[in-house]
Amino acid sequence: MPILEPAAKVGLLTVDNILYIGEVSQIDNVLGVRITLLDESTGLFNGHDLLSPWNQIRRIWICNNEHEVGRFVHEMENMTGGT
Repeated sequence: MPILEPAAKVGLLTVDNILYIGEVSQIDNVLGVRITLLDESTGLFNGHDLLSPWNQIRRIWICNNEHEVGRFVHEMENMTGGT
């Protein structure tokens, strides 16, 4: 089972129903999770950083080794309606 850890590729859905795709850069048990966002123009995780407090996260999906990132992003968009 995948776990949330630095370098994990994630889909993060906020309580506002906004989907962010990124790579975990830091986890803080009090403050939340910081991810480096996917730059859709390059397909690399080198976009802006986002720090999301735990109370603003509705759901987190973790990309496991069986997925390629492109497929993971496509699946996340389909599951959330492309938000």
